[in-house]
Amino acid sequence: MRVLVIGAGEVGFYIAGRLSEEGKDVVVIDRNEKALQRVAETLDVMTILGNGGSARVLEQAGIRQATMLIAVTQSDESNVIACMLAKKFGVAKTVARVRGDDFGGRDNLLSNEELGIDLTINPERVAAREIIKLLKTPAATEVDYFADNKVEMLGFRVHDEAEIVGKKVRELPLSRECLIVAIARNGDVVIPGGDDVISAHDTIFVLGKTGSLAGVGWWVGQQEERIRSVAIVGGGRISFQVAAMLQDYARLGIHATLIEEDEARCHELAEALGNVLVIHGNGTDLGLLKQEGIGSMDAFIAATKNDEVNILAGVLGKHLGVKKSIVMVNRADYDPVVEALGIDAAIHPRLLTANTILKLVRKGNVVSTAILKEGKAEVIEFEALPQSPIVNRRLADVPFPRGTIVGAIVRGNRIIIPRGQDAILPGDRAIVFTLPDVVASVEKHFDAAR
Repeated sequence: MRVLVIGAGEVGFYIAGRLSEEGKDVVVIDRNEKALQRVAETLDVMTILGNGGSARVLEQAGIRQATMLIAVTQSDESNVIACMLAKKFGVAKTVARVRGDDFGGRDNLLSNEELGIDLTINPERVAAREIIKLLKTPAATEVDYFADNKVEMLGFRVHDEAEIVGKKVRELPLSRECLIVAIARNGDVVIPGGDDVISAHDTIFVLGKTGSLAGVGWWVGQQEERIRSVAIVGGGRISFQVAAMLQDYARLGIHATLIEEDEARCHELAEALGNVLVIHGNGTDLGLLKQEGIGSMDAFIAATKNDEVNILAGVLGKHLGVKKSIVMVNRADYDPVVEALGIDAAIHPRLLTANTILKLVRKGNVVSTAILKEGKAEVIEFEALPQSPIVNRRLADVPFPRGTIVGAIVRGNRIIIPRGQDAILPGDRAIVFTLPDVVASVEKHFDAAR
């Protein structure tokens, strides 16, 4: 499977790396020689220096043999042009990262279909939705849903005083409806067995029927109180999207305050966000934060364009007593710093964008995917086909690669947390946790038998 990736920035780099790990034939095109050199030196992919919106360059990259083109440059126009050309060459699927509202919207002259784009991804909207999910589940640091929202996976950071510290996984008070499917520790992710011991500062990932994980936050030492007041630092696109979404919850008693340093932008935001209190000021000004009573709020979101400013603001919010602090960072290597400083969750717009795009690359019986800890582990929801090698076999008899576990089986409205004697039947959905270097091996168990 040949995939052309237009753009060697962080998103393109991450996508190309993931696809290469899974054995895909990847070509990365970019006009930035330095960015392209990083790709060539780090990844096992082909690189071409040039304009991804040029038919000549695309032909050089083997566009006629490609099954997918993913355009993720910083230019909406370049991404759209690359997709349009790809369709002219007969490429089956095209994806464009589009940040503005000028392409494919309801009020535009041309639809995505007419532009030759199968999927548009708006990074700010993706990040805002992720923040809203975290606000809805206050105790969790990560939230994902599967099987039409019937199954949820929540990540919880284990606090020093948590009652589960020092206990083995098999000793935990889990109900039959949920399962610990992964543990993140010191930058690594493991798929645990019953004898693995929980340590303070671990992040545990728990899978279960949606609604069945209530109470888990308490035994990791985290409060589960409902969030009713939110402070947002930064008036950019992500902050605006979050504030706009929170307006829909105002009727439920949720109130939002937004702090922005640019006075003109404050007036724009105040006019567009009728139910949000907009304050002109610096989100790292401790005096201002105290004056506005930020410490009494339930959640604090720092989403400026500057990672360091966001981290500082997040620390100040926690210092003042905010219950949940969420920061936006583009550099994944800041994650250990964020955790060490006591910030509750970090949002990575670029990685979220890349992961959303990667879902489209999966084979036909892959329903959805999720990436854990910047690609250290992966969750894949498969639909079991009648011809799949895995069906009608006890899970204990299936030769899964190392670091793989079936976390849940969805059969109609029934959610099964399986044991070794359970089997996957045709039509079931299986939610599988695995490591990235064995994804291709796992997929073979669910492919239609040839």
